[in-house]
Amino acid sequence: MRTIRGGGFVAVLVASAAISISGVAGVAAAKPDPAQCPAGIASSSSAVQWVWSAIGAPSSAAASVSSSVSGGHGTWRKGQAGGTICVQLTGSGGARRNVVLTVSGPSKLSPSVTKLHELGIGLVLAVTVSATDDAAACPDATTGTVRLFASYYEVHKDRAILTFAAPCAGDDLTFEGSILHVEIARDGHQITSLGDA
Repeated sequence: MRTIRGGGFVAVLVASAAISISGVAGVAAAKPDPAQCPAGIASSSSAVQWVWSAIGAPSSAAASVSSSVSGGHGTWRKGQAGGTICVQLTGSGGARRNVVLTVSGPSKLSPSVTKLHELGIGLVLAVTVSATDDAAACPDATTGTVRLFASYYEVHKDRAILTFAAPCAGDDLTFEGSILHVEIARDGHQITSLGDA
Protein backbone atom coordinates (compact mmCIF):
# COMPACT_ATOMS: atom_id res chain seq x y z
CA MET A 1 0.00 0.00 0.00
CA ARG A 2 1.51 3.34 -1.09
CA THR A 3 0.72 6.79 0.26
CA ILE A 4 -0.71 9.26 -2.20
CA ARG A 5 1.40 12.39 -1.87
CA GLY A 6 0.51 16.02 -2.30
CA GLY A 7 -3.07 15.97 -0.98
CA GLY A 8 -4.44 14.87 -4.33
CA PHE A 9 -7.44 13.10 -2.88
CA VAL A 10 -8.43 16.10 -0.80
CA ALA A 11 -7.97 18.42 -3.78
CA VAL A 12 -10.27 16.38 -5.99
CA LEU A 13 -12.82 16.06 -3.20
CA VAL A 14 -12.88 19.84 -2.90
CA ALA A 15 -13.22 20.17 -6.68
CA SER A 16 -16.06 17.66 -6.66
CA ALA A 17 -17.87 19.60 -3.95
CA ALA A 18 -17.38 22.78 -5.96
CA ILE A 19 -19.06 21.10 -8.92
CA SER A 20 -21.99 20.25 -6.66
CA ILE A 21 -22.37 23.78 -5.39
CA SER A 22 -21.37 26.07 -8.25
CA GLY A 23 -21.58 23.85 -11.31
CA VAL A 24 -24.85 21.98 -10.95
CA ALA A 25 -26.76 23.54 -8.08
CA GLY A 26 -25.73 27.00 -9.22
CA VAL A 27 -28.22 26.94 -12.07
CA ALA A 28 -30.95 26.84 -9.43
CA ALA A 29 -30.24 30.34 -8.10
CA ALA A 30 -33.33 31.84 -9.74
CA LYS A 31 -35.75 29.04 -8.89
CA PRO A 32 -35.72 25.62 -7.21
CA ASP A 33 -34.14 22.98 -9.41
CA PRO A 34 -34.97 19.30 -8.91
CA ALA A 35 -31.51 18.43 -10.21
CA GLN A 36 -29.54 20.07 -7.42
CA CYS A 37 -26.53 18.00 -6.46
CA PRO A 38 -25.93 17.15 -2.78
CA ALA A 39 -22.88 18.97 -1.47
CA GLY A 40 -21.46 15.92 0.32
CA ILE A 41 -21.99 12.40 1.56
CA ALA A 42 -20.99 10.49 4.66
CA SER A 43 -17.65 8.73 4.47
CA SER A 44 -15.91 6.06 6.52
CA SER A 45 -12.28 5.39 7.31
CA SER A 46 -13.01 1.67 7.01
CA ALA A 47 -14.07 2.05 3.38
CA VAL A 48 -12.32 2.80 0.12
CA GLN A 49 -12.96 6.39 -0.93
CA TRP A 50 -13.43 7.33 -4.58
CA VAL A 51 -13.70 10.81 -6.06
CA TRP A 52 -13.41 12.30 -9.52
CA SER A 53 -13.95 15.55 -11.37
CA ALA A 54 -13.90 16.62 -15.01
CA ILE A 55 -14.31 20.15 -16.33
CA GLY A 56 -14.17 20.68 -20.07
CA ALA A 57 -15.02 18.95 -23.31
CA PRO A 58 -15.49 15.16 -23.02
CA SER A 59 -13.23 13.07 -25.22
CA SER A 60 -16.34 11.22 -26.39
CA ALA A 61 -19.92 12.51 -26.28
CA ALA A 62 -22.95 13.21 -28.44
CA ALA A 63 -22.45 15.93 -31.03
CA SER A 64 -24.93 18.09 -29.11
CA VAL A 65 -22.61 18.22 -26.04
CA SER A 66 -19.83 20.80 -26.22
CA SER A 67 -18.64 20.73 -22.61
CA SER A 68 -19.38 19.27 -19.21
CA VAL A 69 -18.81 19.94 -15.53
CA SER A 70 -19.06 16.52 -13.91
CA GLY A 71 -17.83 14.64 -10.88
CA GLY A 72 -18.73 12.67 -7.82
CA HIS A 73 -17.54 10.98 -4.70
CA GLY A 74 -18.43 8.06 -2.47
CA THR A 75 -17.22 4.87 -0.88
CA TRP A 76 -16.65 1.19 -1.66
CA ARG A 77 -16.65 -1.61 0.89
CA LYS A 78 -16.87 -5.38 0.52
CA GLY A 79 -18.18 -5.26 -3.04
CA GLN A 80 -20.77 -2.55 -2.42
CA ALA A 81 -20.51 1.10 -3.44
CA GLY A 82 -22.40 4.24 -2.55
CA GLY A 83 -22.22 7.91 -3.42
CA THR A 84 -23.41 10.63 -5.74
CA ILE A 85 -22.36 11.77 -9.21
CA CYS A 86 -23.42 15.05 -10.79
CA VAL A 87 -23.34 15.73 -14.50
CA GLN A 88 -23.88 19.11 -16.15
CA LEU A 89 -23.96 19.10 -19.93
CA THR A 90 -23.66 22.25 -22.04
CA GLY A 91 -24.78 22.22 -25.64
CA SER A 92 -23.27 24.12 -28.54
CA GLY A 93 -25.92 26.80 -28.08
CA GLY A 94 -25.09 27.25 -24.41
CA ALA A 95 -28.12 25.45 -23.00
CA ARG A 96 -27.39 23.41 -19.87
CA ARG A 97 -28.86 20.17 -18.60
CA ASN A 98 -28.23 18.68 -15.17
CA VAL A 99 -28.43 15.05 -14.09
CA VAL A 100 -27.84 13.65 -10.60
CA LEU A 101 -26.88 9.98 -10.28
CA THR A 102 -27.16 7.87 -7.16
CA VAL A 103 -24.47 5.21 -6.78
CA SER A 104 -25.68 2.07 -5.01
CA GLY A 105 -25.31 -1.69 -5.08
CA PRO A 106 -22.71 -4.23 -6.20
CA SER A 107 -19.45 -2.79 -7.46
CA LYS A 108 -16.18 -4.21 -8.73
CA LEU A 109 -12.82 -2.90 -7.55
CA SER A 110 -9.82 -3.99 -9.65
CA PRO A 111 -6.39 -3.04 -8.24
CA SER A 112 -3.17 -3.28 -10.27
CA VAL A 113 -4.68 -3.24 -13.76
CA THR A 114 -3.15 -1.64 -16.83
CA LYS A 115 -5.11 0.85 -18.91
CA LEU A 116 -3.96 3.74 -21.08
CA HIS A 117 -0.48 2.13 -20.84
CA GLU A 118 -0.40 2.88 -17.11
CA LEU A 119 -0.69 0.72 -13.99
CA GLY A 120 -3.57 1.73 -11.76
CA ILE A 121 -6.88 0.78 -10.20
CA GLY A 122 -10.33 0.40 -11.73
CA LEU A 123 -13.77 0.74 -10.19
CA VAL A 124 -17.15 -0.09 -11.75
CA LEU A 125 -20.17 1.67 -10.23
CA ALA A 126 -23.88 1.01 -10.75
CA VAL A 127 -25.84 4.26 -11.02
CA THR A 128 -29.46 5.38 -11.25
CA VAL A 129 -30.76 8.77 -12.36
CA SER A 130 -32.22 10.28 -9.18
CA ALA A 131 -32.87 13.83 -10.40
CA THR A 132 -32.92 15.64 -13.73
CA ASP A 133 -34.10 18.96 -15.09
CA ASP A 134 -34.84 17.46 -18.51
CA ALA A 135 -36.90 14.31 -18.01
CA ALA A 136 -37.60 14.04 -21.74
CA ALA A 137 -33.89 13.61 -22.51
CA CYS A 138 -32.98 11.48 -19.48
CA PRO A 139 -35.80 10.51 -17.09
CA ASP A 140 -35.55 9.53 -13.44
CA ALA A 141 -34.87 5.87 -12.57
CA THR A 142 -32.81 5.22 -15.73
CA THR A 143 -29.89 2.96 -14.90
CA GLY A 144 -26.30 3.16 -16.01
CA THR A 145 -22.69 2.30 -15.28
CA VAL A 146 -19.71 4.47 -14.44
CA ARG A 147 -16.24 3.02 -14.98
CA LEU A 148 -13.36 4.83 -13.31
CA PHE A 149 -9.64 4.26 -13.75
CA ALA A 150 -7.02 6.01 -11.63
CA SER A 151 -3.37 5.57 -12.53
CA TYR A 152 -0.86 5.01 -9.73
CA TYR A 153 2.02 7.25 -8.62
CA GLU A 154 0.13 10.52 -9.27
CA VAL A 155 0.62 10.18 -13.01
CA HIS A 156 -3.09 10.98 -13.39
CA LYS A 157 -3.54 9.38 -16.74
CA ASP A 158 -7.11 8.63 -15.73
CA ARG A 159 -10.38 7.72 -17.41
CA ALA A 160 -14.09 8.01 -16.59
CA ILE A 161 -16.71 6.34 -18.80
CA LEU A 162 -20.44 6.91 -18.23
CA THR A 163 -22.92 4.72 -20.10
CA PHE A 164 -26.70 4.65 -19.75
CA ALA A 165 -29.68 2.60 -20.77
CA ALA A 166 -32.12 4.14 -23.26
CA PRO A 167 -33.37 6.86 -23.40
CA CYS A 168 -30.36 8.38 -21.59
CA ALA A 169 -27.91 6.72 -23.98
CA GLY A 170 -27.48 10.11 -25.66
CA ASP A 171 -25.74 11.23 -22.48
CA ASP A 172 -22.98 8.60 -22.68
CA LEU A 173 -19.67 10.31 -21.92
CA THR A 174 -15.95 9.53 -21.79
CA PHE A 175 -13.43 11.76 -20.03
CA GLU A 176 -9.66 11.52 -20.36
CA GLY A 177 -6.68 13.84 -20.33
CA SER A 178 -5.88 16.91 -18.30
CA ILE A 179 -9.52 17.85 -17.61
CA LEU A 180 -10.01 14.68 -15.55
CA HIS A 181 -8.73 13.73 -12.11
CA VAL A 182 -9.65 10.43 -10.43
CA GLU A 183 -8.62 9.14 -7.00
CA ILE A 184 -9.46 5.71 -5.56
CA ALA A 185 -7.78 5.21 -2.21
CA ARG A 186 -8.15 4.20 1.41
CA ASP A 187 -7.02 6.66 4.07
CA GLY A 188 -4.83 8.41 1.49
CA HIS A 189 -3.08 5.20 0.41
CA GLN A 190 -3.00 3.59 -3.01
CA ILE A 191 -4.70 0.22 -3.20
CA THR A 192 -2.50 -2.31 -4.98
CA SER A 193 -4.38 -5.46 -3.96
CA LEU A 194 -7.83 -6.36 -2.67
CA GLY A 195 -6.16 -7.06 0.66
CA ASP A 196 -5.48 -3.31 0.93
CA ALA A 197 -9.20 -2.57 0.49
